[in-house]
Amino acid sequence: MKNQFKILIMILACLVLIISVLGCLNSSTYNYKFEGKIMTEDGSQPFNNANIYLELINITDPAHPTTVTSTVFENGEKENYNYVLEYNEKLDPKGIYIISAFVDMDDDEEISAGDYVSTNPLSQRIEPNILEQKYDIYVYPRE
Repeated sequence: MKNQFKILIMILACLVLIISVLGCLNSSTYNYKFEGKIMTEDGSQPFNNANIYLELINITDPAHPTTVTSTVFENGEKENYNYVLEYNEKLDPKGIYIISAFVDMDDDEEISAGDYVSTNPLSQRIEPNILEQKYDIYVYPRE
């Protein structure tokens, strides 16, 4: 009887270990880190006292783009207009993603004349499997 009890305890312990290992395998954490510099086409950065809005957008279905995550760099949070945008959920490796930028020069939180926006989304196309490269974002004055 004691041997049967020991075998039962060992089997239960093995089952608990297997279940916990399988649980850990399925609960993967992701840490996508997109970074680069925000600048105008000539490399200048005339964005003093402006808030910068960044969005990671899924454009796999161009008719229905969706914002995956967004962030705002407020006055005083910018260092040479370098950005780091982090995302901790899984991205579809076959998906098409872009980073879009809006520099709000007049602080009205709307795109208007005098603000800067990124206008060529394909130049900031993100490949989820190649994240070690920098993604510089070029913004252009809105007229």
